[in-house]
Amino acid sequence: MFDKQQIRKYLEALNAELGKRGVKGEICLYGGSVMCLAYDARPATRDVDAVLRKWA
Repeated sequence: MFDKQQIRKYLEALNAELGKRGVKGEICLYGGSVMCLAYDARPATRDVDAVLRKWA
């Protein structure tokens, strides 16, 4: 299970790693992770559903 703090920690780590590689893009989150992060509607989720788009 991933709680709000863990989701943020892993997204920040992903951002840092992609930044080191010069990768810019957009991540759109869906489902339980959004309910945790944006709405505080649940304490945790089992996975993080996302669509990643790399910018040219």
